[in-house]
Amino acid sequence: MSTKNKCDKAAPLLLLLKGHPGSGKSTLAKQVARHLHLPLADKDDARDCFRAAEEQYGPAGTWDLNALSYEVMFSVAASQLACQQSVVVDSPLSKVELYQKAVAVAKKHNADVAVIECQPSDVGIWQQRLEARGKQELDRMTSHKPTTWAELTDLICRYNKKDKWSTDGTVKIQHYLLLDTSFGTAASHLSLVKQFFHDKGLARDAMRYGDINV
Repeated sequence: MSTKNKCDKAAPLLLLLKGHPGSGKSTLAKQVARHLHLPLADKDDARDCFRAAEEQYGPAGTWDLNALSYEVMFSVAASQLACQQSVVVDSPLSKVELYQKAVAVAKKHNADVAVIECQPSDVGIWQQRLEARGKQELDRMTSHKPTTWAELTDLICRYNKKDKWSTDGTVKIQHYLLLDTSFGTAASHLSLVKQFFHDKGLARDAMRYGDINV
């Protein structure tokens, strides 16, 4: 069997990026999608559109726009998997129920599931990134996202440690990689992700693009 046929028959990958705002999660998601020619499903794309609709047409009433944004994100991802296409999914993924939803979507389409969690160890660098981004996005429809360190710490406190489901040993994750995104470059982080894919035999439909090294 040719290498091409092996790639074509490999299971697609549902790659879930996980991390709090300012952790470098979205930057890495875009790098992986761009370099490996993969579609990207971003929860905030849907959420920003709903926010714009609220501004134009008024409040959504009893609708939970955040939950609806996740539904849109998973629907886009499912469409890609149905075509045997690996897909990158960008969201905080703070609740274990969202991971369970992703697993169900992947199972339906015989796809692998991997979680890459971005977790900066240097709080000072994390704060600088978050607040710098907040200043850049003042004119965008992103008021649903924390833009200051105080807002982020308040959000994390409200999770009451439930966002730690991926590291507290309570959930078995098929494939998992924890990245310290405080240091290094986008290219070095991408190289670690590609090595992870190579070691686990993941996303072979995408790994045909280029070598392991960036």
